[in-house]
Amino acid sequence: MFAIHAYITPLLSMDEIWNYGFAKQFAEGLVPYRDFNLVVPPLFPLLGAVFASDLLRFRLFGSVINAAISGSVYYSSQKNSQSQLYGTILTLGACAALSVISFTSYNTLLIFFLFLCYMAVVNSESKQSMPRMFLVGFVLAISLLIKHPAPAVLIVVITAVYLLRVFMGSIRTRELFAYSLGGSLPVAALVIYLNYHNALKNFLDYILWGLPSFSENFTISNPIGTLPILALSVIVTIRINAERIKNLKDRKLGIAVLFSLISYIFLIPIVDLYHAIQLLVFQLLMLADSISLEKHIIPDQSPGSQVRLSFAAGLVAVVLFLIPGFQTNGMIRSEIQDYKGILISPDIEQDVMLISEFIRSNEKSGHDVVVVHKSAYIYTLPANDTNGVLDLMLNGNIGTLTHEEIKKILSEKDLILTNAHLGNQDIREIREYILTNYCERGSIGNMQIFQPPADNSAER
Repeated sequence: MFAIHAYITPLLSMDEIWNYGFAKQFAEGLVPYRDFNLVVPPLFPLLGAVFASDLLRFRLFGSVINAAISGSVYYSSQKNSQSQLYGTILTLGACAALSVISFTSYNTLLIFFLFLCYMAVVNSESKQSMPRMFLVGFVLAISLLIKHPAPAVLIVVITAVYLLRVFMGSIRTRELFAYSLGGSLPVAALVIYLNYHNALKNFLDYILWGLPSFSENFTISNPIGTLPILALSVIVTIRINAERIKNLKDRKLGIAVLFSLISYIFLIPIVDLYHAIQLLVFQLLMLADSISLEKHIIPDQSPGSQVRLSFAAGLVAVVLFLIPGFQTNGMIRSEIQDYKGILISPDIEQDVMLISEFIRSNEKSGHDVVVVHKSAYIYTLPANDTNGVLDLMLNGNIGTLTHEEIKKILSEKDLILTNAHLGNQDIREIREYILTNYCERGSIGNMQIFQPPADNSAER
């Protein structure tokens, strides 16, 4: 079902192109942080590289992740409930929510691994042992290597609790060692990889020291769609917390409360429909595994009523899955190698063909070309051209580089493609600097062609 959804969904989001671009560049042997900018740890592009021969195959990677999340919701709700209807409705709800996230992302992979973290912690509480504690540390570290903010907070809290319990005598020192070892191995492997490729300093610049620049991106976009989803997530969280208050000795509920609250970090720094839906999906996972609600929301339904409710829930999910198919009026299946088979606007198809060919031909002629735009990846990937930090020059994505340092890097380029359209996260100062100070030499597709000022050219 998710694979069908991937096939009928048109190319609508630059987030999808960025995520695909990270994986493709990894597959081609480029080193993240050194050869291209990335603001999350590298596990997602590493796994996605297996599917990065083109965007359609990459979407299959996302379909596998979404299927794993939906399966987890169903498994947990069935394990925690006597009602198949309850599990079916929750699962279809998760499927419907995931269908709105129409692209493969490290965020959906994080949702799945955070749920595995939750399950590992719960299992370690039921019966403590060194292998189970090792697994807790290992899965937490794997989550950290997908996207770090929420897992980092979880690691701090869980480690503090374990240290306190060692002091109190409820956890043995060797079990704490197993937990520490499990968490250390993936992190040590990453450090060795980055150090070997001389990318450790760049990694720290993008992942840690450059984080404050993300504050410029804080926004609430599409509030009409976003706020109701957030409200639903809050209701689910309140329900989990209310159950915990009634059962203070239930450690599983306590763990569910911890994970459900920390998952709100998903919303930092951009509060939009995409991140709100991710939050809701994770809240549904916590709800499915921690509380049996069927008696409260589906009381004693007859077999006929259960069938009708299941059919209604399934119909809603199917409609949401098929909505992308209604957005394809006038679209075509792309013939561009990277996007082959993807539904795309004819105008975008033509622009990508023109601009990518322009980049290729000029690079062959010895002219260094860069696209300075939020959508740069859509053109540079088919052209097999990389320009490091300049390919994704957005607020929050340039690490510790200053705007003056970016301008200096730009001055070393022969041709710059950009336009006056500014989107969310675009660095206004840099764009206006190019439009004001560089010499326009024509246009190609939806981009204007600029050259550095004559004095810069002379210096080079």
